[in-house]
Amino acid sequence: MHTQNKVGLGHQTPCLTASSFADAVHPSGDPVRLGLDPGKWRPNTDLKAAQEAVDRKLEAKVNASEEAVLQIGQELTNLKSSSDC
Repeated sequence: MHTQNKVGLGHQTPCLTASSFADAVHPSGDPVRLGLDPGKWRPNTDLKAAQEAVDRKLEAKVNASEEAVLQIGQELTNLKSSSDC
């Protein structure tokens, strides 16, 4: 681990860098395993399910809004045609 002297603090502060992190070893001398094997990553199904639920609710609200706009348009058309008489 590299250290750097923070100006004004008067002591050495540990500063972890990418190279020191990559070269980290356990006090026993064994390399540190971070458990970040991309081959073992799996999709976050909970997040996906939650997003799909939000999408369904949003779609339902958009559909309801479209229906309301169509109904208002039809009522306006009916009002215009009845006022023309």
